[in-house]
Amino acid sequence: MNELSPDLVIMNGVAWIRGKAKKIAVIHGNGLDEAKKSKVSALALRFLYSRQDYVVCVSQKVKRMASELGIKCHEVIPVPFKNEGFKSYPRDKREFILHVGTRGEKNVPVSVEAVRLLRERGFNVNLVIVGSAAHYWKEKFKYDWIIPKVVDNEELKELYARAIALILPSTFEGFSYTTLEASASGTPVVGSNCIPEEALVDGYNGFRIKGVNPNDYAEKLEMILSNHELWEKISSNGKELVKNYDYISISKRYLELASE
Repeated sequence: MNELSPDLVIMNGVAWIRGKAKKIAVIHGNGLDEAKKSKVSALALRFLYSRQDYVVCVSQKVKRMASELGIKCHEVIPVPFKNEGFKSYPRDKREFILHVGTRGEKNVPVSVEAVRLLRERGFNVNLVIVGSAAHYWKEKFKYDWIIPKVVDNEELKELYARAIALILPSTFEGFSYTTLEASASGTPVVGSNCIPEEALVDGYNGFRIKGVNPNDYAEKLEMILSNHELWEKISSNGKELVKNYDYISISKRYLELASE
């Protein structure tokens, strides 16, 4: 990068860059929790971000996390979202609960237990798990109502459109693109309060759950499954919310920053 001598550098995260280029660093949140555990790491991050011309955080949550480390975010600019190609089927065409992501912080077992509780209460719904380790979780639990999927982007859009709801009991989300994708498809989200409040507004495009108690997720999913009027309202709200993250508008803001 230093050899290219650019006039502007926009980086996800931060790096040491010499030269006269204007440097804009974008904090997504990854690594901030780990930095809290090490004074050396926290000091290094503070120093590197202090050398940038402008620091952007992708959510208010990330801004708070950065502030706790002594890092100043000049502005919150969300992740740009391209709301194209997303479909939204009516409620009677939707068939299952969807869980996207199989890394540890996505807490697949919480989703499995929440759906098991729903089935125990008489709701005959399946759980579709999407991610590279989806088949591992199918083998681990062996329930016939777990449907593992490894899909491309277009297939994922179809799953969003056919899901009754998305369950997202994450223990970390810097922004949660998954929430926006579900909302663009008119799919209510039942997610943890680790999801930034801008992306998941409680009672608007879904429900926020404190912690990872499967029963809490099952209760909100039951509300969505039982009340079609509520489902329709949340579905419509989600499609409105994603308009706030239009990639053209957000790109224009970065162009403004470049010229300031």
